Amino acid sequence: MRKKDQDDIKAFCWLWDFAGQKDFYATHQVFMSKCAVYLLVTDSLKFSTAEKPGVNFEDSAQYVRFWFDVIHCYWSTRVKGRLDPPIIVVCTNEDKFKEPLERQKRQKEFKDNLRQVLKEQKKKLHLRNIYFVSNTEDADVVFEEIRIEISRHAMNMQDWGKDCPFKWLLFQQVLLKMKDSDVPISSTETLLKIAKFEDIGFSKDDDVKQCLQYCHDIGTVVYFDGDKIGDPVILDPKWLVNAFRCLVSDKIENVIKVSDDWQKLTETGELTYSLICRLFMKEPKLKCLENKTHLIEVTTYAMDVAG
Repeated sequence: MRKKDQDDIKAFCWLWDFAGQKDFYATHQVFMSKCAVYLLVTDSLKFSTAEKPGVNFEDSAQYVRFWFDVIHCYWSTRVKGRLDPPIIVVCTNEDKFKEPLERQKRQKEFKDNLRQVLKEQKKKLHLRNIYFVSNTEDADVVFEEIRIEISRHAMNMQDWGKDCPFKWLLFQQVLLKMKDSDVPISSTETLLKIAKFEDIGFSKDDDVKQCLQYCHDIGTVVYFDGDKIGDPVILDPKWLVNAFRCLVSDKIENVIKVSDDWQKLTETGELTYSLICRLFMKEPKLKCLENKTHLIEVTTYAMDVAG
């Protein structure tokens, strides 16, 4: 293939904005992928080297350390002396420093503090670059530079440009059509039957599961193949996000807050089955109750992994 042809190839990408509230952190690993470039956005004004026990997410240094730990623990592959997936740190609020010398001083402090946070730890090998930006004052060229940086690191990852069977592409199209037809979740058993239709051409269950795992890795579905969870396949990850939001939210009706189930949750941390059902009823359009068995399995898995 000529270089010009390679440059003309287009690739789809999905952008995920992880919720910043710490209440959602236990669910993040469900959506994380090894086939990703991570932008770690932090407020450089709040960054410090505070060494406090536990995790204090109000402190930016702890925030940065936490996300490096999460990415490093869940997905970490050594490539040419570096670790994938790549992490690009983006520092905001640069417009707060009006004087150039003051801005340079603050940037140096940030890099010195970041070095201390990552000192003598393997997770620092995920770091690719640091950008200091102002969302209100910087020109588009600054953000274009970050976009190019993301593309460059994405194309250097092992899974970029990886060939896959044509029937995988056909199956992905079927999954997307199911999602667009308001089918947010399906069972592995159902999808195994669909994949073996003559128009698609799968013959072995293991090949279908390998394709589903590939779709999970690139972010189009949420799928787990293992002893703990292997049946539900989330065809619309955004739907799962909204379902989690029913459980992790400060918008709880007063009638629920005075229930015995809520009291048990606040006193013992136990989330009862009946309370889960009542919380899912907050968003009837999501049809969570119809899929509550699968949703509970996925939620339990997320909490178990979060530990």
